[in-house]
Amino acid sequence: MSIKKVLSVGVPKAELGSVSKRLRDASGYEVEEAPTCRSALNLLAEIPFDLIVVAHPRPDLEPKGFLDALRSEGSASRQAKVLLVTEDPTHADLGQLRQRAFEIVPRDETLLEDLTSQALEGDPRVAVSVMVRLSAELPYGRSIRICQSENLSRSGMLIRTEDTLPVGTPVEAEFSLPGQNEPIEIEGKVVRMTVPGEIPGIALNFERLRGGSRHRLETFLEAE
Repeated sequence: MSIKKVLSVGVPKAELGSVSKRLRDASGYEVEEAPTCRSALNLLAEIPFDLIVVAHPRPDLEPKGFLDALRSEGSASRQAKVLLVTEDPTHADLGQLRQRAFEIVPRDETLLEDLTSQALEGDPRVAVSVMVRLSAELPYGRSIRICQSENLSRSGMLIRTEDTLPVGTPVEAEFSLPGQNEPIEIEGKVVRMTVPGEIPGIALNFERLRGGSRHRLETFLEAE
């Protein structure tokens, strides 16, 4: 099994919390830490990291300068995925970085853990527009709504909706893929609400696919 390398840049240990421990303890993962962006660039030039988690803002180097150096030909980690962890993910200065960073996320341990897992899994996402019957368990009872999907992977999907659901909300979803008669049935949870400037919606992480849903989903994705 290949070892996946993770670099944490300027993220305090207390803030990274159980995420760092989970990655460090997991078989097949190595986690290194760098206190500043400049010290990280020395590592990135020599070591091919798979994922980089960077605290923002950084007093020592602007995100654009860091990403320019990371994506340069001389960087061994130029193909790495990046999470920018920030107090304000809607800040205008970050908009131009979204196409070059894997994700820009708020400082929330649960959300960071989910997105870190997705980044390391590296599931490719396919643009798929289907109607999704979404059922969520809320404090006042069960809410059922019909939404439209935007993209889909083996581990999750983005659903377009103006409604909001708190991160961590358990959900059930059912949808039919083109060319298939049997519906896909999943159990999962909300891992992200999109921010202004993005498609309005929610990101789901799949925790369980019922019956033969996993096989049908993988068959569809492999054909795309």
